[in-house]
Amino acid sequence: MTEKVSRPNTESKIREFVDLLGNRVFYCDKNAKIDERLVDKYINKHRKLIGFYEELEKLYNGQHDIYYQKNKGIGKPDHRIAVNFARYVVDSSAAFFNGKPTKITHPDGEVKEFVQNFRKRNEEEDNDAELSKLTAIYGHAYKLLYQNEEAETCVTYLKPTQGFIVYADDLLKAPMFAILYNKMTKDELTATVYPQNSTETFIFTQDKTSKRLETKRGPTVFQKALSYLLGGKEAIANPYGEVPMIEFMENDERQGRIESVWSLINNYNEALSEKANDVSYFADAYLKMIGVDLADENVASYLRDNRVINSAEPLNEGESVDINFLDKPSSDTTQENLLDRLERLIYQMSMTYNANDESFSNNASGISLEFKMQNPRNLAQAKARKFKKAYAQMYKMIFSLPTNVPANKAKEWFNLEYTFDFNIPRNIKDEAETAQKLEGIVSRETQLGVLSIVPDVTQEMERIKDEETEERLNPQVDFGKFIRNTEEVTEEHE
Repeated sequence: MTEKVSRPNTESKIREFVDLLGNRVFYCDKNAKIDERLVDKYINKHRKLIGFYEELEKLYNGQHDIYYQKNKGIGKPDHRIAVNFARYVVDSSAAFFNGKPTKITHPDGEVKEFVQNFRKRNEEEDNDAELSKLTAIYGHAYKLLYQNEEAETCVTYLKPTQGFIVYADDLLKAPMFAILYNKMTKDELTATVYPQNSTETFIFTQDKTSKRLETKRGPTVFQKALSYLLGGKEAIANPYGEVPMIEFMENDERQGRIESVWSLINNYNEALSEKANDVSYFADAYLKMIGVDLADENVASYLRDNRVINSAEPLNEGESVDINFLDKPSSDTTQENLLDRLERLIYQMSMTYNANDESFSNNASGISLEFKMQNPRNLAQAKARKFKKAYAQMYKMIFSLPTNVPANKAKEWFNLEYTFDFNIPRNIKDEAETAQKLEGIVSRETQLGVLSIVPDVTQEMERIKDEETEERLNPQVDFGKFIRNTEEVTEEHE
Protein backbone atom coordinates (compact mmCIF):
# COMPACT_ATOMS: atom_id res chain seq x y z
CA MET A 1 0.00 0.00 0.00
CA THR A 2 1.39 3.39 -0.98
CA GLU A 3 1.79 5.79 1.91
CA LYS A 4 0.43 9.29 1.65
CA VAL A 5 2.84 12.19 1.79
CA SER A 6 2.46 13.49 5.31
CA ARG A 7 2.30 17.14 6.25
CA PRO A 8 4.15 18.37 9.35
CA ASN A 9 2.17 17.75 12.50
CA THR A 10 0.54 20.58 14.40
CA GLU A 11 3.30 20.98 16.98
CA SER A 12 6.09 21.26 14.41
CA LYS A 13 4.10 23.77 12.37
CA ILE A 14 3.49 25.92 15.42
CA ARG A 15 7.20 25.80 16.29
CA GLU A 16 8.05 26.72 12.71
CA PHE A 17 5.82 29.80 12.79
CA VAL A 18 6.41 30.83 16.40
CA ASP A 19 8.91 33.53 15.40
CA LEU A 20 6.39 34.99 12.97
CA LEU A 21 3.46 35.26 15.36
CA GLY A 22 4.58 38.60 16.77
CA ASN A 23 5.52 39.97 13.36
CA ARG A 24 2.18 40.28 11.59
CA VAL A 25 2.56 44.03 11.47
CA PHE A 26 5.43 45.74 9.66
CA TYR A 27 7.11 49.01 10.65
CA CYS A 28 9.49 51.22 8.70
CA ASP A 29 11.43 54.43 9.24
CA LYS A 30 8.98 57.17 8.25
CA ASN A 31 11.78 59.03 6.44
CA ALA A 32 12.82 56.02 4.37
CA LYS A 33 12.65 56.36 0.60
CA ILE A 34 10.09 54.09 -1.01
CA ASP A 35 12.02 52.41 -3.79
CA GLU A 36 12.26 48.93 -5.28
CA ARG A 37 14.70 47.72 -2.61
CA LEU A 38 12.44 48.80 0.26
CA VAL A 39 9.35 47.30 -1.37
CA ASP A 40 11.18 44.06 -2.13
CA LYS A 41 12.39 43.85 1.48
CA TYR A 42 8.88 44.00 2.94
CA ILE A 43 7.37 41.73 0.31
CA ASN A 44 9.91 39.07 1.26
CA LYS A 45 9.00 39.54 4.93
CA HIS A 46 5.30 39.23 4.20
CA ARG A 47 5.65 36.15 2.01
CA LYS A 48 7.07 34.28 5.01
CA LEU A 49 3.71 34.83 6.71
CA ILE A 50 1.62 33.61 3.80
CA GLY A 51 2.36 29.96 4.60
CA PHE A 52 1.04 30.48 8.13
CA TYR A 53 -2.14 32.13 6.84
CA GLU A 54 -2.66 29.26 4.41
CA GLU A 55 -2.45 26.75 7.27
CA LEU A 56 -5.16 28.66 9.14
CA GLU A 57 -7.30 28.64 6.01
CA LYS A 58 -6.81 24.88 5.63
CA LEU A 59 -7.83 24.38 9.23
CA TYR A 60 -11.02 26.37 8.65
CA ASN A 61 -11.80 24.55 5.39
CA GLY A 62 -11.49 21.13 7.03
CA GLN A 63 -8.11 20.04 5.64
CA HIS A 64 -7.04 18.64 9.00
CA ASP A 65 -3.77 16.90 9.86
CA ILE A 66 -5.51 13.59 10.54
CA TYR A 67 -6.02 13.12 6.79
CA TYR A 68 -2.28 13.41 6.12
CA GLN A 69 -0.91 11.00 8.71
CA LYS A 70 0.96 7.91 7.56
CA ASN A 71 -1.12 4.87 6.79
CA LYS A 72 -1.16 2.11 9.37
CA GLY A 73 0.01 -1.40 8.61
CA ILE A 74 -1.98 -3.82 6.48
CA GLY A 75 -4.83 -5.38 8.40
CA LYS A 76 -5.03 -2.59 10.98
CA PRO A 77 -8.08 -0.30 11.16
CA ASP A 78 -7.21 3.16 9.87
CA HIS A 79 -10.14 5.54 10.22
CA ARG A 80 -9.67 9.26 9.58
CA ILE A 81 -12.41 11.29 11.28
CA ALA A 82 -12.27 15.07 11.60
CA VAL A 83 -14.71 17.31 13.44
CA ASN A 84 -14.38 20.81 12.02
CA PHE A 85 -14.52 22.80 15.24
CA ALA A 86 -12.53 25.54 13.48
CA ARG A 87 -15.41 26.34 11.14
CA TYR A 88 -17.89 26.24 14.02
CA VAL A 89 -15.80 28.64 16.12
CA VAL A 90 -15.24 31.07 13.24
CA ASP A 91 -18.78 31.03 11.85
CA SER A 92 -20.35 31.30 15.31
CA SER A 93 -18.19 34.26 16.33
CA ALA A 94 -18.64 36.01 12.98
CA ALA A 95 -22.42 35.52 13.07
CA PHE A 96 -22.55 36.70 16.67
CA PHE A 97 -20.60 39.85 15.80
CA ASN A 98 -22.17 40.70 12.45
CA GLY A 99 -25.24 38.48 12.10
CA LYS A 100 -27.19 41.72 12.31
CA PRO A 101 -25.70 44.34 9.95
CA THR A 102 -23.72 47.23 11.40
CA LYS A 103 -25.74 50.45 11.45
CA ILE A 104 -24.00 53.66 10.43
CA THR A 105 -26.03 56.83 10.94
CA HIS A 106 -25.51 60.60 10.92
CA PRO A 107 -27.67 63.47 12.25
CA ASP A 108 -27.45 65.25 8.87
CA GLY A 109 -30.00 63.80 6.47
CA GLU A 110 -27.90 64.42 3.35
CA VAL A 111 -24.82 62.74 4.82
CA LYS A 112 -26.89 59.85 6.15
CA GLU A 113 -28.42 59.29 2.72
CA PHE A 114 -24.98 59.27 1.05
CA VAL A 115 -23.65 56.68 3.51
CA GLN A 116 -26.71 54.48 3.02
CA ASN A 117 -26.41 54.68 -0.77
CA PHE A 118 -22.67 54.01 -0.62
CA ARG A 119 -23.19 50.91 1.50
CA LYS A 120 -26.03 49.69 -0.69
CA ARG A 121 -24.09 50.20 -3.94
CA ASN A 122 -21.06 48.36 -2.58
CA GLU A 123 -23.09 45.65 -0.82
CA GLU A 124 -21.34 46.54 2.40
CA GLU A 125 -23.56 44.34 4.57
CA ASP A 126 -22.18 41.29 2.79
CA ASN A 127 -18.65 42.75 2.76
CA ASP A 128 -18.78 43.35 6.51
CA ALA A 129 -20.02 39.82 7.19
CA GLU A 130 -17.18 38.37 5.13
CA LEU A 131 -14.68 40.72 6.77
CA SER A 132 -15.81 39.58 10.21
CA LYS A 133 -15.19 35.97 9.17
CA LEU A 134 -11.74 36.75 7.74
CA THR A 135 -10.61 38.52 10.91
CA ALA A 136 -11.84 35.55 12.96
CA ILE A 137 -9.71 33.21 10.81
CA TYR A 138 -6.54 35.26 10.27
CA GLY A 139 -6.70 37.83 13.06
CA HIS A 140 -6.92 40.73 10.62
CA ALA A 141 -8.01 41.61 7.09
CA TYR A 142 -8.30 44.71 4.90
CA LYS A 143 -10.65 46.90 2.93
CA LEU A 144 -9.46 48.65 -0.21
CA LEU A 145 -10.92 51.87 -1.59
CA TYR A 146 -10.75 52.60 -5.30
CA GLN A 147 -12.49 54.71 -7.95
CA ASN A 148 -14.21 52.96 -10.82
CA GLU A 149 -14.43 54.25 -14.37
CA GLU A 150 -17.52 56.28 -13.43
CA ALA A 151 -15.60 58.15 -10.70
CA GLU A 152 -17.58 56.38 -8.00
CA THR A 153 -15.87 55.35 -4.78
CA CYS A 154 -15.93 51.60 -4.35
CA VAL A 155 -14.69 49.25 -1.66
CA THR A 156 -13.81 45.59 -1.43
CA TYR A 157 -12.35 43.31 1.23
CA LEU A 158 -8.96 41.59 1.10
CA LYS A 159 -7.42 38.58 2.80
CA PRO A 160 -4.05 39.20 4.50
CA THR A 161 -2.54 36.95 1.81
CA GLN A 162 -3.53 39.49 -0.87
CA GLY A 163 -1.67 42.49 0.51
CA PHE A 164 -0.41 44.29 3.59
CA ILE A 165 0.31 47.69 5.13
CA VAL A 166 3.66 49.03 6.36
CA TYR A 167 3.35 51.50 9.24
CA ALA A 168 5.68 54.32 10.25
CA ASP A 169 7.91 53.41 13.16
CA ASP A 170 6.96 56.31 15.42
CA LEU A 171 4.42 57.08 18.12
CA LEU A 172 1.52 57.61 15.71
CA LYS A 173 2.11 54.38 13.75
CA ALA A 174 0.38 55.89 10.71
CA PRO A 175 0.20 53.85 7.48
CA MET A 176 3.31 54.60 5.43
CA PHE A 177 2.51 52.56 2.33
CA ALA A 178 0.42 49.58 1.30
CA ILE A 179 1.13 46.76 -1.13
CA LEU A 180 -1.52 44.91 -3.10
CA TYR A 181 -0.48 41.77 -4.94
CA ASN A 182 -1.72 41.65 -8.52
CA LYS A 183 0.12 38.55 -9.69
CA MET A 184 2.25 36.16 -7.70
CA THR A 185 3.90 33.07 -9.15
CA LYS A 186 7.11 31.21 -8.42
CA ASP A 187 9.08 33.23 -10.98
CA GLU A 188 7.24 36.54 -11.19
CA LEU A 189 5.46 39.01 -8.95
CA THR A 190 3.66 42.26 -9.64
CA ALA A 191 2.13 44.49 -7.01
CA THR A 192 0.53 47.91 -6.66
CA VAL A 193 2.17 50.23 -4.11
CA TYR A 194 0.15 53.01 -2.45
CA PRO A 195 2.33 55.60 -0.62
CA GLN A 196 1.07 57.89 2.12
CA ASN A 197 0.24 61.54 1.40
CA SER A 198 0.46 61.03 -2.33
CA THR A 199 -1.80 60.55 -5.32
CA GLU A 200 0.98 58.59 -7.00
CA THR A 201 0.59 54.88 -7.46
CA PHE A 202 3.47 52.55 -8.26
CA ILE A 203 3.65 49.20 -9.98
CA PHE A 204 6.34 46.94 -8.57
CA THR A 205 7.59 44.11 -10.78
CA GLN A 206 9.90 41.35 -9.66
CA ASP A 207 11.21 38.55 -11.87
CA LYS A 208 14.34 36.41 -12.12
CA THR A 209 16.46 39.20 -13.57
CA SER A 210 15.28 42.49 -12.12
CA LYS A 211 13.13 44.51 -9.74
CA ARG A 212 11.35 47.61 -11.05
CA LEU A 213 9.15 50.29 -9.51
CA GLU A 214 7.24 52.25 -12.14
CA THR A 215 5.24 55.36 -11.32
CA LYS A 216 1.63 55.85 -12.36
CA ARG A 217 0.60 59.43 -11.65
CA GLY A 218 -2.62 61.20 -10.75
CA PRO A 219 -5.76 60.44 -12.73
CA THR A 220 -4.06 58.18 -15.29
CA VAL A 221 -5.36 54.64 -15.59
CA PHE A 222 -2.99 51.85 -14.58
CA GLN A 223 -3.67 48.72 -16.54
CA LYS A 224 -4.82 45.56 -14.78
CA ALA A 225 -3.75 46.76 -11.33
CA LEU A 226 -7.05 45.64 -9.85
CA SER A 227 -8.20 43.27 -12.57
CA TYR A 228 -8.67 40.33 -10.26
CA LEU A 229 -10.91 42.46 -8.04
CA LEU A 230 -12.82 44.32 -10.73
CA GLY A 231 -13.41 41.51 -13.18
CA GLY A 232 -11.03 42.94 -15.79
CA LYS A 233 -12.20 46.56 -15.52
CA GLU A 234 -9.74 49.40 -15.20
CA ALA A 235 -9.49 51.64 -12.14
CA ILE A 236 -8.41 55.22 -11.58
CA ALA A 237 -5.23 55.78 -9.56
CA ASN A 238 -5.31 56.79 -5.89
CA PRO A 239 -7.19 60.12 -5.56
CA TYR A 240 -7.42 60.08 -1.75
CA GLY A 241 -3.91 61.30 -1.00
CA GLU A 242 -3.62 58.61 1.68
CA VAL A 243 -3.09 54.87 1.82
CA PRO A 244 -6.47 53.55 0.56
CA MET A 245 -6.05 50.18 2.29
CA ILE A 246 -7.57 49.97 5.78
CA GLU A 247 -6.75 47.26 8.30
CA PHE A 248 -9.54 45.65 10.34
CA MET A 249 -8.34 43.67 13.36
CA GLU A 250 -9.80 40.99 15.60
CA ASN A 251 -7.63 42.29 18.44
CA ASP A 252 -4.36 44.14 19.05
CA GLU A 253 -2.38 40.93 18.67
CA ARG A 254 -4.00 40.23 15.29
CA GLN A 255 -4.70 36.70 16.46
CA GLY A 256 -7.63 34.77 15.02
CA ARG A 257 -10.18 32.80 17.01
CA ILE A 258 -8.88 29.34 16.08
CA GLU A 259 -5.17 29.70 16.79
CA SER A 260 -5.60 29.09 20.52
CA VAL A 261 -7.42 25.80 19.85
CA TRP A 262 -5.38 24.60 16.87
CA SER A 263 -3.65 21.75 18.70
CA LEU A 264 -6.81 20.88 20.65
CA ILE A 265 -8.74 20.36 17.42
CA ASN A 266 -6.07 18.12 15.94
CA ASN A 267 -5.77 16.08 19.13
CA TYR A 268 -9.55 15.69 19.26
CA ASN A 269 -9.58 14.38 15.68
CA GLU A 270 -6.78 11.95 16.48
CA ALA A 271 -8.50 10.66 19.63
CA LEU A 272 -11.83 10.24 17.82
CA SER A 273 -10.17 8.40 14.94
CA GLU A 274 -8.39 6.04 17.34
CA LYS A 275 -11.69 5.35 19.06
CA ALA A 276 -13.21 4.42 15.70
CA ASN A 277 -10.20 2.17 15.09
CA ASP A 278 -10.86 0.42 18.40
CA VAL A 279 -14.48 -0.17 17.43
CA SER A 280 -13.32 -1.79 14.19
CA TYR A 281 -10.71 -3.78 16.11
CA PHE A 282 -13.31 -5.31 18.42
CA ALA A 283 -15.62 -6.00 15.48
CA ASP A 284 -12.79 -7.86 13.73
CA ALA A 285 -11.37 -9.60 16.81
CA TYR A 286 -9.80 -13.05 16.30
CA LEU A 287 -11.56 -16.14 17.63
CA LYS A 288 -9.24 -18.63 19.29
CA MET A 289 -10.16 -22.31 19.39
CA ILE A 290 -7.82 -24.32 21.62
CA GLY A 291 -8.19 -28.09 21.70
CA VAL A 292 -10.50 -28.28 18.70
CA ASP A 293 -9.36 -30.58 15.91
CA LEU A 294 -10.46 -29.27 12.51
CA ALA A 295 -9.22 -32.04 10.24
CA ASP A 296 -10.88 -30.68 7.13
CA GLU A 297 -8.27 -28.45 5.46
CA ASN A 298 -10.93 -26.44 3.61
CA VAL A 299 -12.71 -25.63 6.87
CA ALA A 300 -9.44 -24.70 8.54
CA SER A 301 -8.49 -22.43 5.64
CA TYR A 302 -11.88 -20.72 5.73
CA LEU A 303 -11.65 -20.11 9.47
CA ARG A 304 -8.13 -18.73 9.17
CA ASP A 305 -9.20 -16.26 6.48
CA ASN A 306 -12.03 -15.14 8.75
CA ARG A 307 -9.89 -14.32 11.77
CA VAL A 308 -9.92 -17.67 13.59
CA ILE A 309 -6.87 -19.08 15.39
CA ASN A 310 -7.02 -22.84 15.81
CA SER A 311 -4.79 -25.18 17.78
CA ALA A 312 -5.52 -28.90 17.57
CA GLU A 313 -2.77 -30.04 19.91
CA PRO A 314 -3.97 -32.58 22.47
CA LEU A 315 -5.08 -31.13 25.76
CA ASN A 316 -3.32 -32.01 28.97
CA GLU A 317 -5.15 -33.77 31.70
CA GLY A 318 -7.55 -31.43 33.45
CA GLU A 319 -7.63 -28.92 30.56
CA SER A 320 -10.79 -28.17 28.63
CA VAL A 321 -11.55 -26.79 25.22
CA ASP A 322 -11.04 -23.00 25.15
CA ILE A 323 -13.06 -21.01 22.64
CA ASN A 324 -13.24 -17.21 22.99
CA PHE A 325 -12.20 -13.96 21.34
CA LEU A 326 -8.79 -12.39 21.62
CA ASP A 327 -9.04 -8.75 22.58
CA LYS A 328 -6.97 -6.03 24.18
CA PRO A 329 -8.05 -4.19 27.33
CA SER A 330 -10.81 -1.67 26.62
CA SER A 331 -9.99 2.01 27.11
CA ASP A 332 -13.45 3.26 26.22
CA THR A 333 -13.94 5.24 29.44
CA THR A 334 -10.53 6.89 29.16
CA GLN A 335 -11.16 7.81 25.53
CA GLU A 336 -14.58 9.27 26.31
CA ASN A 337 -13.15 11.33 29.17
CA LEU A 338 -10.41 12.66 26.88
CA LEU A 339 -12.88 13.56 24.12
CA ASP A 340 -15.17 15.33 26.59
CA ARG A 341 -12.25 17.25 28.08
CA LEU A 342 -10.92 18.32 24.68
CA GLU A 343 -14.36 19.44 23.52
CA ARG A 344 -14.91 21.53 26.65
CA LEU A 345 -11.47 23.10 26.29
CA ILE A 346 -12.11 23.99 22.64
CA TYR A 347 -15.24 25.94 23.56
CA GLN A 348 -13.61 27.40 26.67
CA MET A 349 -10.34 28.57 25.10
CA SER A 350 -12.00 29.93 21.96
CA MET A 351 -14.62 31.63 24.17
CA THR A 352 -17.38 30.25 21.97
CA TYR A 353 -20.77 29.23 23.31
CA ASN A 354 -21.98 25.72 22.58
CA ALA A 355 -25.49 26.15 21.22
CA ASN A 356 -26.05 22.38 21.41
CA ASP A 357 -25.41 22.30 25.14
CA GLU A 358 -28.48 20.99 26.97
CA SER A 359 -28.18 23.78 29.53
CA PHE A 360 -28.32 26.32 26.68
CA SER A 361 -32.06 26.09 26.06
CA ASN A 362 -34.82 28.43 25.01
CA ASN A 363 -36.20 28.24 28.54
CA ALA A 364 -33.07 29.77 30.06
CA SER A 365 -33.68 32.95 32.00
CA GLY A 366 -32.38 36.28 30.81
CA ILE A 367 -29.74 36.35 33.56
CA SER A 368 -28.59 32.84 32.64
CA LEU A 369 -28.23 33.81 28.98
CA GLU A 370 -26.31 36.94 29.95
CA PHE A 371 -23.76 34.91 31.90
CA LYS A 372 -23.37 32.31 29.15
CA MET A 373 -22.80 35.00 26.52
CA GLN A 374 -20.48 37.16 28.63
CA ASN A 375 -17.18 35.97 27.13
CA PRO A 376 -18.34 36.05 23.48
CA ARG A 377 -19.83 39.49 24.08
CA ASN A 378 -16.63 40.82 25.69
CA LEU A 379 -14.60 39.68 22.68
CA ALA A 380 -17.18 41.14 20.29
CA GLN A 381 -17.10 44.51 22.08
CA ALA A 382 -13.31 44.63 21.84
CA LYS A 383 -13.55 43.76 18.14
CA ALA A 384 -16.22 46.44 17.63
CA ARG A 385 -13.85 49.10 18.97
CA LYS A 386 -11.20 48.04 16.45
CA PHE A 387 -13.75 48.09 13.64
CA LYS A 388 -15.02 51.56 14.62
CA LYS A 389 -11.49 52.90 14.39
CA ALA A 390 -11.04 51.34 10.95
CA TYR A 391 -14.44 52.59 9.73
CA ALA A 392 -13.54 56.14 10.80
CA GLN A 393 -10.29 55.93 8.84
CA MET A 394 -12.15 54.64 5.78
CA TYR A 395 -14.94 57.23 5.80
CA LYS A 396 -12.44 60.03 6.40
CA MET A 397 -10.91 59.22 3.00
CA ILE A 398 -14.31 58.77 1.36
CA PHE A 399 -15.53 62.14 2.63
CA SER A 400 -12.36 63.85 1.37
CA LEU A 401 -13.62 63.63 -2.23
CA PRO A 402 -16.02 66.43 -3.28
CA THR A 403 -17.63 63.97 -5.70
CA ASN A 404 -18.93 62.12 -2.63
CA VAL A 405 -19.94 64.88 -0.19
CA PRO A 406 -19.80 68.70 -0.45
CA ALA A 407 -16.48 70.22 0.57
CA ASN A 408 -18.08 71.98 3.55
CA LYS A 409 -19.09 68.57 4.94
CA ALA A 410 -15.77 66.81 4.40
CA LYS A 411 -15.18 66.57 8.15
CA GLU A 412 -18.61 65.17 8.96
CA TRP A 413 -17.13 61.67 8.98
CA PHE A 414 -16.27 62.46 12.58
CA ASN A 415 -19.98 62.57 13.51
CA LEU A 416 -20.86 59.19 12.06
CA GLU A 417 -22.32 56.83 14.66
CA TYR A 418 -21.62 53.09 14.47
CA THR A 419 -23.95 50.60 16.14
CA PHE A 420 -23.04 46.93 16.45
CA ASP A 421 -26.07 44.85 17.38
CA PHE A 422 -24.66 41.53 18.52
CA ASN A 423 -26.73 38.50 17.64
CA ILE A 424 -27.47 37.47 21.24
CA PRO A 425 -30.31 35.03 22.01
CA ARG A 426 -32.92 36.89 24.05
CA ASN A 427 -35.66 36.05 26.50
CA ILE A 428 -38.34 38.46 25.24
CA LYS A 429 -40.69 37.65 28.12
CA ASP A 430 -38.12 38.73 30.72
CA GLU A 431 -37.36 41.89 28.75
CA ALA A 432 -41.06 42.81 28.50
CA GLU A 433 -41.54 42.32 32.24
CA THR A 434 -38.49 44.47 32.98
CA ALA A 435 -39.69 47.22 30.65
CA GLN A 436 -43.12 47.16 32.28
CA LYS A 437 -41.61 47.49 35.77
CA LEU A 438 -39.63 50.54 34.61
CA GLU A 439 -42.85 52.44 33.82
CA GLY A 440 -42.74 55.80 35.59
CA ILE A 441 -39.20 55.25 36.87
CA VAL A 442 -37.13 56.02 33.76
CA SER A 443 -37.73 57.84 30.49
CA ARG A 444 -39.72 56.20 27.69
CA GLU A 445 -36.53 56.05 25.60
CA THR A 446 -34.68 54.07 28.29
CA GLN A 447 -37.72 51.86 28.80
CA LEU A 448 -37.89 50.95 25.11
CA GLY A 449 -34.13 50.41 25.03
CA VAL A 450 -34.59 47.35 27.23
CA LEU A 451 -36.50 45.57 24.45
CA SER A 452 -34.28 43.79 21.93
CA ILE A 453 -37.22 43.57 19.50
CA VAL A 454 -37.03 47.36 19.09
CA PRO A 455 -34.15 47.89 16.62
CA ASP A 456 -34.29 51.71 16.63
CA VAL A 457 -35.59 53.37 19.81
CA THR A 458 -35.81 56.85 18.26
CA GLN A 459 -37.80 55.53 15.33
CA GLU A 460 -40.07 53.57 17.67
CA MET A 461 -40.78 56.70 19.75
CA GLU A 462 -41.71 58.56 16.58
CA ARG A 463 -44.12 55.76 15.66
CA ILE A 464 -45.73 55.90 19.11
CA LYS A 465 -46.07 59.67 18.80
CA ASP A 466 -47.66 59.32 15.36
CA GLU A 467 -50.09 56.70 16.67
CA GLU A 468 -51.09 58.93 19.61
CA THR A 469 -51.65 61.86 17.24
CA GLU A 470 -53.71 59.66 14.93
CA GLU A 471 -55.88 58.50 17.84
CA ARG A 472 -56.56 62.07 18.91
CA LEU A 473 -57.50 63.14 15.40
CA ASN A 474 -59.47 60.00 14.57
CA PRO A 475 -60.71 58.55 17.85
CA GLN A 476 -61.93 54.98 17.60
CA VAL A 477 -65.26 54.26 19.28
CA ASP A 478 -65.09 51.41 21.78
CA PHE A 479 -68.50 49.87 21.05
CA GLY A 480 -68.14 47.36 23.89
CA LYS A 481 -67.56 50.14 26.38
CA PHE A 482 -70.44 52.15 24.82
CA ILE A 483 -72.86 49.23 25.25
CA ARG A 484 -71.76 48.63 28.85
CA ASN A 485 -72.25 52.31 29.72
CA THR A 486 -75.69 52.29 28.07
CA GLU A 487 -76.76 49.24 30.06
CA GLU A 488 -75.56 50.85 33.31
CA VAL A 489 -77.56 54.03 32.59
CA THR A 490 -80.67 51.98 31.75
CA GLU A 491 -80.40 50.00 34.98
CA GLU A 492 -80.09 53.22 37.01
CA HIS A 493 -83.28 54.64 35.47
CA GLU A 494 -85.14 51.43 36.11
